[in-house]
Amino acid sequence: MRKKEVTYSFLAIIIFLGFFSYTNIYQNNYVWDDLHFIKDNRFIQGFHKEIFTMPIGAGAGPVNRFYRPMQQVAYATVYSLFGPNLGGYHFLSVFFHVGSAVLLFILIKKLFNKELLAFLTSLLWVIHPIHTESVTYMSGLSAPMMVFFGLASFLSYIYFREKKKAQFLIISVALFILALLSKEIIVTLPLLLIAYELTVKRSKLHKLKNSAPYFIIIFFYFILRSILNINSFVHENFYIGVIPRILTFLNSLLTYYKLLIIPKNLHLDYEVPFLNSLTIPVLLSIIIIGLLAYLGYFYNKKGKSELSFGILWFFIAFIPMSGVIRVNNLFFEH
Repeated sequence: MRKKEVTYSFLAIIIFLGFFSYTNIYQNNYVWDDLHFIKDNRFIQGFHKEIFTMPIGAGAGPVNRFYRPMQQVAYATVYSLFGPNLGGYHFLSVFFHVGSAVLLFILIKKLFNKELLAFLTSLLWVIHPIHTESVTYMSGLSAPMMVFFGLASFLSYIYFREKKKAQFLIISVALFILALLSKEIIVTLPLLLIAYELTVKRSKLHKLKNSAPYFIIIFFYFILRSILNINSFVHENFYIGVIPRILTFLNSLLTYYKLLIIPKNLHLDYEVPFLNSLTIPVLLSIIIIGLLAYLGYFYNKKGKSELSFGILWFFIAFIPMSGVIRVNNLFFEH
């Protein structure tokens, strides 16, 4: 087979198995937040302007602290096409999930220049059971949308660095805005760009100025949230103390590792012990982080900077859930 035919065959397999893995979800009914995010949300029944000025689900009455207008735009689009038919909402989640797998294939192929590696990784990613909550829970659409727009933004940035054409940077920033308006934890993307520059590109510090537009967008994003009075991610008294939050996160990391390797007994709502002191699991978690940090340094020194970047990606993406800021739960598969 010619090279392009192999690439198209790999992509076809990823897309087919991605959609096939979720063929049994289209009759699933509303669950929890689906009721006020979708079913009773009058704002999505006609593209009301409040989609962009109020928290998600405000059209049903309950007020939360999540500002995700792109998620509501997606719901409004589905409603305009299919009405209250639930199949449309489920298809949208699967579409963004499979689309992200395709983007992941392209990204890994560019980073490692190994097509088989890109195929196997993306295939594992698209069918991995850990994504069940994000894809099958209609209110979880924010995660697949964020990942799709975030990966697209990152790829556009890579093309900008390769081709030296400003339009790719403009496209990347625009896609970052869409990702940010889908789910707020994509604020870590500029840090991923910096990690990419320092490891894969081995850039000088002056090249880090390319990430400036993303930080400017984040600054104005929080200004906007403040103006709209959507300036907190959680209820203020959910839990307090930054040290206990970090300790609890370190303890949770072990569960994340386990579920990535053995995705068994998955659950929508976990009971996670709240910690106020060092424990053996926390110490073990710190040791694992130290080992991974050493591996990242070792790979970077040996010229395998893509592996260093991968390790950095994992931990940078976890920063919003690390306990430094309050979040709305201690542990979520999504």
